[in-house]
Amino acid sequence: MKDGQRIEKKRIITKREYLSLFNNRDKTRHIVRQKRISFLWNIQSFNVHVFKEPSDVCILHAQVRSSPDSNDTVDMPSFLDVDRLITDSVEDEIYGAYQISLIK
Repeated sequence: MKDGQRIEKKRIITKREYLSLFNNRDKTRHIVRQKRISFLWNIQSFNVHVFKEPSDVCILHAQVRSSPDSNDTVDMPSFLDVDRLITDSVEDEIYGAYQISLIK
């Protein structure tokens, strides 16, 4: 984390790299299948992560632009029914793909 922000790097891998990683995968975990739906609402970016396998969970990820004069609040779309806020707390780690993938 840098200045309270999580930085993620993504890159395209080769077929050879994929096959190597696949053959050395952790067999105590399911393959996590998810569908992502992205949309803009009131100049905010939202991503809905619909986990199809092995769990039936939908997670809304909101990205807000942080600036010194903003209050960093999220204007939630009225057409969404949100159960609760998920944070970076230990108790909410169960909603990450790493935990969802565990074979029980």
